[in-house]
Amino acid sequence: MQQLTRIEWHQYATLPAEVEASLPWSQNPMVRTTYTRGAEDALLQLVRHASIKQIHCARWSYPGYARIAKRLGLGIQEYASIDQLQGTRPLREDNLVVVTEPGNPFTIGATSALDPSLFGHAHLVVDAAYANPFSPEFALNSANLAAKGVPTVFTLSKTAGLAASRLGGVVALRGTSDSPEQDPRFWDAFSVSVLAVLASKHGRNLLSAFERERSELADQLVRELVRWDLPVVRSQSNLFVTCFSKAVHSASFEHLVDLVQGKRYFDKVGGSLLRIDVSRDNVKALKE
Repeated sequence: MQQLTRIEWHQYATLPAEVEASLPWSQNPMVRTTYTRGAEDALLQLVRHASIKQIHCARWSYPGYARIAKRLGLGIQEYASIDQLQGTRPLREDNLVVVTEPGNPFTIGATSALDPSLFGHAHLVVDAAYANPFSPEFALNSANLAAKGVPTVFTLSKTAGLAASRLGGVVALRGTSDSPEQDPRFWDAFSVSVLAVLASKHGRNLLSAFERERSELADQLVRELVRWDLPVVRSQSNLFVTCFSKAVHSASFEHLVDLVQGKRYFDKVGGSLLRIDVSRDNVKALKE
C-alpha cells in the first residue's frame, strides 16, 4: 500500500508547464489555450460561456453547428459571404458569428481581414478545425486574431489524424474572458501523454512528415481531377479537394463518383460541389 501511494499515477493529472510551453500554439505569451474534447466541444463551451442565443455560420459548413443549436435550443442562420453578413443589421451580443478557415468545402472569407467592429456587438470565433495547428501559420493567425478579441478553435482530429484522442481547444487572449477557463478535471493520463509526445522533437517530426505526405497527395488528387476535366476549388486544407462541375449528370462524372471514397455533395446555384477526401486510394482509383 505504501508503494501504491508513492507512485506517480496516484495524483490528479495536469498538463506540465514544460509541455504546454513546447506546443506551437502556446509560444506567444499573450495567448492562452483552453483544452476541450475536440472542436465541437470547444464551440459548445464558447456558446455557453457567452450565453449565445443565435449562431451565424457559413453555408455548406460543418453540421456540428446545427447540432449545437438543436441541443441548446438556439437559432441558427447561414450566410453566403462575410460581406453579406456585415451588410445586415447590427448583431446583438447574444449572437455568435462563426468564420470557418480553412472552409469546408471551400473558404469564403479570409480571417486576416476580419474587423470585429463591423459585426455590431456579436461575438466572433474562427473555426480552424481544418487547419494544421502545428504550423507556424496557425500560431501566427490565432495570436493575431486573439489580439482582436477573436478566439480560434482547433482540433487534433483532422490534419493531425488523431481523432481518437478527442483533443482540441480554444486559443484566446490571455487575461480576458473571450474563452472559458480550463477545467482542471479535464486532464487524464491519456490526454497529457498525447500532448507530451506531440510536444517532443520526435512527435513534431512525425507530424511534419505526415503533413508533407498529405500535401503531396492533395496535389496528386488535383492533377487527376484536372485530367478528368473537372474544375477544382482548392481549399486551404490538405484534407479534401472540392470540384465544381456544371456537367454533374455526365457519364464520366458519375463514373468518377463511383470510383472515389469519402465524398460529399453540396448544392450550389448553377451546379453542384463535390468534396473528395485526400487519400492514396482515391488518387490510385482516378489514375486507373
